[in-house]
Amino acid sequence: MKKWLYSINGIVHEPVSEAKITDMILQGILDTDSSLQDPESQQWIHIRDISSIMNSVHKPALNLKFHEPSMEQMLEGDAGLPVFYHVSIPVFMILMIASFGVYSIYWFYANWQYIFYSDKSKRGKAGNRSALNYLFIGSLLHKIRNDKMMMAEPQGKFDPGAISFKIYVLILISFFPPFINLPVGWGILKMVFALMLGAGFAYILLPVQRKINIVNEKLGRSYSSLRLLFFLVVAYTLVIWFRMISAL
Repeated sequence: MKKWLYSINGIVHEPVSEAKITDMILQGILDTDSSLQDPESQQWIHIRDISSIMNSVHKPALNLKFHEPSMEQMLEGDAGLPVFYHVSIPVFMILMIASFGVYSIYWFYANWQYIFYSDKSKRGKAGNRSALNYLFIGSLLHKIRNDKMMMAEPQGKFDPGAISFKIYVLILISFFPPFINLPVGWGILKMVFALMLGAGFAYILLPVQRKINIVNEKLGRSYSSLRLLFFLVVAYTLVIWFRMISAL
């Protein structure tokens, strides 16, 4: 079997099999932009251009049976359900902006639920308790990026650390006292500020949603079904709109 030399941080390592290369990609040690040395031609080639390895990388992603909607579906092993929270980009943008960013609560919840139900070994632990906790934003984004199906898709890379930091900053800005305690008659300014916050959440989380959508579209998965929390978020958003309009 052909073995390939690989390089990490400029250091060339001993030849390994294609199966080992595939494992290293799925573990995040290498990515599809990394180069390998062909043992025959002695040329360095990008992994993305080596069809035999790319086929191995994509194969497990197509065979994994991960699920979002319920524990029962997870146990039954139903296939074809969406990977993480799959929603169209226009709907994602509209809901995030129109809800002043409140929709992000449901977005984080839905993605945590996918992780919670797809990881049998951690059922009943942190997944459910952290679903609505913004302190776990960084952890969630790292789990999305490092998921096998996400890593098998070279398009749509994002930085979990940078995104979580920006989200924390937006959350702090949303509690900025001068905007919360604006006097009567300044309601329009408060509404504009709130819409800008929603646009900020949408812009920051857009790369993650795009990555999720790319994977789901390549797997032929449908959009995610809605949960009760979605309708509660919508109801809460309508209350906010009503109060803002009443204050104009």
